Amino acid sequence: PGQGSASAATNASCGFASAGTGTYAQTLCWFDLSGYDAGAASSAGGQQLTVALPGGYTMNFTLKVSGSVVRPVAFPTYSAAYLGQNGHYAGVAGKPALYQSQSGPTTATLSNIGVTNPSGGTVTGYALVGADAESSDDNESITWTSSVPIQSLAPNLGNACGGGFSGVGTTTVTCVGRSTGTKTGTAILAAQNPTTFAQRMV
Repeated sequence: PGQGSASAATNASCGFASAGTGTYAQTLCWFDLSGYDAGAASSAGGQQLTVALPGGYTMNFTLKVSGSVVRPVAFPTYSAAYLGQNGHYAGVAGKPALYQSQSGPTTATLSNIGVTNPSGGTVTGYALVGADAESSDDNESITWTSSVPIQSLAPNLGNACGGGFSGVGTTTVTCVGRSTGTKTGTAILAAQNPTTFAQRMV
């Protein structure tokens, strides 16, 4: 679509990790972003997505991406990543990660977020979750920002944010990477009923 033009919503689904592969393996339903459209997402209007959730629920949101190019990728995204490797959140279907294909910062922002139940009623008891699906190393970082305070779902970060991990409980959380080899944990952050939720990858 052209700059700022409206387009039909892209339909998507979400999938769980295999049972026993993570603390929230059967709770976190990872969006399948196979239908990601870089042109729409980088336009003024963003890409409209409608995600079919378990139990007949539906989530709608606008995805806007700015900065370096990303593409949808399956877990694991990289040989030294945590998600999808060695039984950690394994078995997630589709392509739940947006993976940078060139250097430089990328910001992905979800807005106009809404969840409805099977009868079309508004739902408020949900959270959006963002994670580091690769391996933050030297001179790399991820910053999450939200309209509401952000909580950590990672019971053990391991060596994931070797350069520092700050801001949990506020609306901005940052994981600064350090080269430490294969990751033994990863940052997983959640925001309850946010109106906006963004992840900036450097």
